[in-house]
Amino acid sequence: MIRHALSRMSVLRNVSELLYNSGRCTRIFSTINQARKVDTNKFLNEQKLKSSIESVTGRMWGSLVLERYPVIMPELPEWEREYEEWSFARQNEKRKILPQIFTSTQYNEENSAEVDWEPAPRITPDDVAKNTKSLNRALDKKLYLVVKSAGVEEWQFPHALHAPGQTMRQVVDCVVEEKMPVPDDVFVIGNAPSGHFTIPENVSVGDARATDTLFFYRANYLEESFSLPPASPWKDYAWVTNTELWTEYFTGDQAELMKSMLKAPPIMQ
Repeated sequence: MIRHALSRMSVLRNVSELLYNSGRCTRIFSTINQARKVDTNKFLNEQKLKSSIESVTGRMWGSLVLERYPVIMPELPEWEREYEEWSFARQNEKRKILPQIFTSTQYNEENSAEVDWEPAPRITPDDVAKNTKSLNRALDKKLYLVVKSAGVEEWQFPHALHAPGQTMRQVVDCVVEEKMPVPDDVFVIGNAPSGHFTIPENVSVGDARATDTLFFYRANYLEESFSLPPASPWKDYAWVTNTELWTEYFTGDQAELMKSMLKAPPIMQ
C-alpha cells in the first residue's frame, strides 16, 4: 500500500515537472516569436525607408555662401545723425572752458602731415565702375561670391555634389580645398547648414536640376583680393551685395530664401 502511494506520488511529481517545463518552454517560444516579430517589423521598416530614399531622384549639393565682411562702418541713418548733432550741441553748452595752457597744441612742420590727415573716400573707383570682380567696393556692406559654370547662364554659389559616405559639411570642405584659390583664406562657420532649397520642377539652378536639394553653409573670406584658379570649373564670378544678390542674380523662391537666410546670423553649431 505504501509502495503504491509512493509510486503514485512519483508519477504526480514527474507529471508536474513535465507541465512546468512545458509551460516554461511555451513562454520561451512565445518570447522567441515576439523577438522574431520585432526583428521582422524592424527589417520591413528599414526596407521601406531604404525604398523611399532610393525612390527620391533628387541629388544633394553643398553650397558655400562665401562673404566678405564690411571694411568700414556703415553710414548712420538720418535720425541717428540728427541725435548725435543735438547731443553734441547740448554737451558744448555745459562744458567748462579750461585755461589755454591746458588746451593749446604745438604745431610745426614735423607733425603737419599727421595734423592735415584726411580720411579716404567711402566711394571707390570700383564703386563708380561697378566692378563686381573687385573686393574694393561697397566697403560698408557685406559682399557675397557667386559663380557661373561653363555652358550655364544661372549664377549660383560655389558648390559640389554630395558623394556617398560624406557629411554635407565635408562636401563644403571639398569646395574650399579643391575650388578656392587659397583654402586658408576661407573660414567655414559651423557644421550645420544655414538653409536648404529644393529646386522645383521645370527649374534649374546652375549645375543642379529639378528636385535636387542645395544645402547652404556660411563662410568668411579673409583676404583683400580674389581670382579664380586656372583649373577652376567656373567661367565667371562676381562679388555682390545682399540686395544685388536677391534682385539681380537670384529669382523666385530662392531669392526669398536668400533674403531671409542672409539677414539672420550664421548657425554656429
